Amino acid sequence: MISMGWVRVIIRNDEIAAASAAALVDGLSKAYREAGTPAGVELYHAATVYGPHIYYLSAKAGEIAKDIVALYRDVAYVQTLDVAGLKAILL
Repeated sequence: MISMGWVRVIIRNDEIAAASAAALVDGLSKAYREAGTPAGVELYHAATVYGPHIYYLSAKAGEIAKDIVALYRDVAYVQTLDVAGLKAILL
């Protein structure tokens, strides 16, 4: 499936990467519940063995979690994303 409008957050692989990744997922999950669990909120993780953690938030997820996304340095906006091969994160 290819969808339009995604926020990409890259968390470099270092000693605090796991904590940063957990904070992103937990923060989005909390924002999602506080927003009343709206439709269109999706989160995917690109699995890498030794590289960075790469997360993709749907446009709706990026909208409700904009304050959380703003905490990260390496953020980009991509128009299309093929989610095949990515791991869906349940919120």
